[in-house]
This record gives sequence, C-alpha cells and structure tokens, in this order.
Amino acid sequence: MLGDKNAIVLATRLLGYGPEYAVSFYSSKLGKSINSEVDLSKIQIKEVDVSIFKNKNEFEFKTPTGVILTFKLLTHGDEKAIEKDITALEKLNKETSYDITTRLRYMITSVNGDNTISALNKYINGMLAKDSRAFREYVKKITPDLDMKFTYTHEDGEVEEAPIGMSVNFFWPNSKS
Repeated sequence: MLGDKNAIVLATRLLGYGPEYAVSFYSSKLGKSINSEVDLSKIQIKEVDVSIFKNKNEFEFKTPTGVILTFKLLTHGDEKAIEKDITALEKLNKETSYDITTRLRYMITSVNGDNTISALNKYINGMLAKDSRAFREYVKKITPDLDMKFTYTHEDGEVEEAPIGMSVNFFWPNSKS
C-alpha cells in the first residue's frame, strides 16, 4: 500500500538526516509564503477504521445516487501503471486531463455487481461529479497513510495547518528545490 511506502520513506529520511525538515508553504491567512521547520519524528499515522479490512484489498461503497461500487485501494505498482497510462493518454490529447478517470479505472472493480470492462468503462466515463467526489473522499478516509500535516503558529498566535511536502530537500536537505 502507498501508506506503507510513505512510512518507509519517512523512516529512511529520519535515519539518514534526522527529524528536522525545512518546509515552505503558502499561508492563505497571510497571503504569502512562510518558511518553517518541522520535526518529522512527530508525524503520526492517519487514523482509519481497521475493522473494514478483512485480509483483502476489496471494499464496497454506495454512491449518493445509489450505485454500489466494489473497489480496491491503489498499490505502488498501480501508481506506476497509472503514471504510464496518463503519460500515454496525454500524448494523444494534451487538452484533456486523464488523472481522475484513470485512477478510477484502476480502483473500481465492479459496478452494481457487474465487473465487465464495458460496464466499468460506461459507468466511469459517465460518473456524476457528486458520486466521484463522494467516492474519492471515502477512499481518502479509509486509506492507511501518514498524516503529513503540521501546525504553524503565526506571530499573532493564530494557528494554521499546512501540508508537509516532500521536495528534493527531503533527501538532500542542502539542495535548492
């Protein structure tokens, strides 16, 4: 799973360079970029309901419109295949983004119990935005991973949460990104 890969990457970084990590993020509250330092050893595992995992990578989700989807969580191998597919599709048509539909094709394994390629393609190509959004939010909620966010406290005491990005500096702390 991707969360496992992220945990290994984080552990490797901690062992290699220690917990201090310089980050830069755009503060919507201040309207400018902020430079800060994060203690990577404080990163927590995202809380998920482990009772839904029944020793297999197969889950069900009922969309807001009542469609029952069977799906799997993406693996590192799936991510590599998705990147390859998206690159090939974008060579054919640079005007269209294929990211979401390609990811859905790799995740969704059946629609209302029908796992034929034609049923999957028909549903995914015509999937309503509210179904797609709800499905992606559910997948994000149940996917084991690290909580790659930190809390930044402004000079006035106001608190803002920001993502911890993994730039080139993650493994080469003295590099320019």
